[in-house]
Formats: sequence, C-alpha cells, structure tokens
Amino acid sequence: MFTLADRFKLQYPSIFKIPYSKEDFQFLHTFTEHCVLKSFEAFFEGLFGVPFDKNYEQLKNKTEEGSIDFESLEKMRIKMKTKNQRAATEPIRFTEKPIFLNMLSNISEKLGYNSPLNWTTVRILFDICRYDYGWNNDKISPWCAFFSENEQKILEYYEDLSCYYEYGYGNELAREMGCNQIKSLIYNFMKVANGDKHPKAVVHTSHRAYFETLQVALDITKDPYILTADNFETAQDRKWRTTNDCPYATQFTAVFYSCNNEEKYVHFTMNEKSLDEINFPGCKDGLCPWSSVFNRLKPIANTCNLD
Repeated sequence: MFTLADRFKLQYPSIFKIPYSKEDFQFLHTFTEHCVLKSFEAFFEGLFGVPFDKNYEQLKNKTEEGSIDFESLEKMRIKMKTKNQRAATEPIRFTEKPIFLNMLSNISEKLGYNSPLNWTTVRILFDICRYDYGWNNDKISPWCAFFSENEQKILEYYEDLSCYYEYGYGNELAREMGCNQIKSLIYNFMKVANGDKHPKAVVHTSHRAYFETLQVALDITKDPYILTADNFETAQDRKWRTTNDCPYATQFTAVFYSCNNEEKYVHFTMNEKSLDEINFPGCKDGLCPWSSVFNRLKPIANTCNLD
C-alpha cells in the first residue's frame, strides 16, 4: 500500500502534493476487518507521511451527505452471504466434479501421498502459495511448485465461482449494494461540475464485496453467460476473473477533468489501467464525457436505497 500511494502521488501530483486536511480530503473505511484497517493506515501514511492515528478523530466513519454508509452496507453484505444459497452450493458442486477430484489426486501424488488429500488441505496449500508469491513475487514460491498451470486454473475458477455468487452477478442483491458507491461518486462529481465547494479526493477503503458489487452496478466484467459448476471448460474466456480484477490492493478510480474549452470528462481506471469496458456514449479508453456519465449513472443514484 505504501508503493501504491507513491504511484498515486506520481499519477495525481496536483491532488496529493498538499498536506492532509479534512477539508481537502475525505477518507472513509470499514471497521469490520483488521486487514482493511491496516491497508488504510499504510495507504494514508504513504500519501501524506503522517501516521494514521494522529488523524483518527477526523477520519471516523461518519455518515455524511455524499459519503457511503458503511454500517448499513455491512448489514447488506451479511444479508447477501446468508440469503443466496448458491454462494455455498455452486462452489461445492464444482469440488465434486471429476476434473476437480482428479486435480486433488494428482496433487496428492506429487506430494507423495498414496490417497488423495482432502480439499480443505489443498486449499490451505494453495493459499500459502498465493500469499508467499504475493510477498515474494520476484521468484517462484516452492509452495506453488506442485500446482500445474491447469490446476491453478481450476483453483482460480473455484475462487471465481465463490465471488460470483457471494458479491457478483450471481447474487441478485449485488446491484442494490453496488449502487451506493455510484451514488457517492455522482454526488461528489456534481459538486465539482457545479463549482461548489468539494474535497480534492474522496477515498474509500473496504472489503472486496464493495468492489465486486460496484463492478455489477457498472455492468463491467460481465459475461454473456452465467458461471456455474458445469461450465469450467467453456468459461476460459470469461471476463469475471478475480485474479485480474480483484487482486491484492484492488483499486477503482474515477477522476474528474475540467478542460480549458469548458469540456468536462471523467476518467475511469481499475487497478491502474484505463477501464475500457465502460461503454457509456462517447467513452474511449475509460475517458468519458461528464454529461454521458451523469445521464447514465444519475438514475441509478436516484433509485439507490438500502432499506
């Protein structure tokens, strides 16, 4: 998160060149998970060189006009996990498929076991592989050595299925939850467009649920078919791929530009790359006319309600 903050300062020097003040910057984060808080602290300190705890009283999660009500969203997130039965059943169905069972046998054989390891054990090994690679990505992790490329694709598909039905297109509540980020975006950009007083940056740090439901609300990374336990082989070209779209330190940014000719634009990026999947009228490589963004997203914001 420190290095991500350094890249943000290089990418947006006119925004982050000034010291932190609560008038110029609005920071909000969820308080439900320790990892979210630690990521937030590191990103904040990387941007401003000031330890987070010195500003804690200014950054408490308050429901202000135009901000995200994380308390209500947390209730919605829990509801999403408990109400959608396929969030549990579809990934389990995939673990019962011959291709998955053969994978468990092959991995067990490579490790010298005469009988297949269970899925819980293999999943722990794969998690260690991923975490070790995340910490030391300049070399091949020994924990990853016994996973073939195809086996990694199978394990990736299991994760994609889990996310798809937890917070993605497979959950009917995802769009309802994701609209809240759009509501915040539209509210703050309307202030910029109208010349009203506004913060230079609004930064939200949260659980992956908020990012994945935002993808749904924006209709990005959407496939023309439904992901199920049965279509692993035919879904290799899928857009919904958490490896690419929801890695460590995932980010979605929307930057408002006012040009000399009075034209106004919004540039969307995801994980520091222009988001060319945004298909509003007039958009190219993630750069969209403000009028197009407003016309497409304002109706979503107007009808967005967590109640």
